[in-house]
Amino acid sequence: MPKARVLAVDDQRYFRELIEGLLTEEGYEVQTASSGEEALHILEREDFEIVVTDLVMPGIDGSQLVARIKERIPDQEIVMVTGVVDVKTAVEAMKQGATDYILKPFDRKILVRSLEKILQRRRLRDEHARLM
Repeated sequence: MPKARVLAVDDQRYFRELIEGLLTEEGYEVQTASSGEEALHILEREDFEIVVTDLVMPGIDGSQLVARIKERIPDQEIVMVTGVVDVKTAVEAMKQGATDYILKPFDRKILVRSLEKILQRRRLRDEHARLM
C-alpha cells in the first residue's frame, strides 16, 4: 500500500518525471499533470493526500491553482515548488493556503521530509478528531 497519493503539477516534463520518480521510489503513488487546468480536472475525479505544484506555469499558475483547489477542497495539503527565490512570493503562497514552499533545485530529502511532516500532522489531526 502506498504511503499516500500525490498529484505532481509542473509544466516542465523534466520536473514532473523527476518528482514522480523520486516519490515513487519512496513509496508514494504519484500522478502528474502538465498544467493547472489539467490538475483541476484530475482533482474533480480523484482524491490525493498531497498536491505538489510548480509556481510559474502558463495559464493557471501555482498561486491561482492553490486558491482554486482551496475553494473546492479546503483541507487539501499543497506543496509549492519553485525556482523563484522571493520571500514575498513564498509568503503569498502560504497565505493562499500552501502547506509548504520548496525551492528548485531541491534536494530529494527536503521534498520527502516535507511530505512526511504533512502526513504526520494529518494523522495527528485525524486522530484528534476521532478522539473528540
